[in-house]
Amino acid sequence: MRWGDPAGWAVFKPDLVKYLPLGMRGPVLFLLRRMLLQQMRQRGLVSTDPQSAYARGKAVLDALAGLLGDQPFFLGEKPRSLDMSLYAFLANILDQPHDNPLQSHGKTLANLIGYCARMKALCWQGWPD
Repeated sequence: MRWGDPAGWAVFKPDLVKYLPLGMRGPVLFLLRRMLLQQMRQRGLVSTDPQSAYARGKAVLDALAGLLGDQPFFLGEKPRSLDMSLYAFLANILDQPHDNPLQSHGKTLANLIGYCARMKALCWQGWPD
């Protein structure tokens, strides 16, 4: 969403650039993105067609929603380390400023939205919405 989709990169790059030293903003950022995209392609994570990559991501979100079901957390009533890992990935999909097909689909999965709200309340108490 951020590195591979041109629309996502257009939103993410200005955010990223403001945290990089001036000398890293040009060629170094270009090389970093190229290297990350190459590594992602080697692992089958980035398609040349962003829509097919989003379709794969939607299938993963559907599978996670199915695994979560009606439970408050993935392994039952209490959060576990698995929940921390999954929340980190889900929050990066659902809470980013770049609207995209994966985020839109994720926002239709009520149990994942509730799960993220519970995890955010546990992890980021007092964090403004």
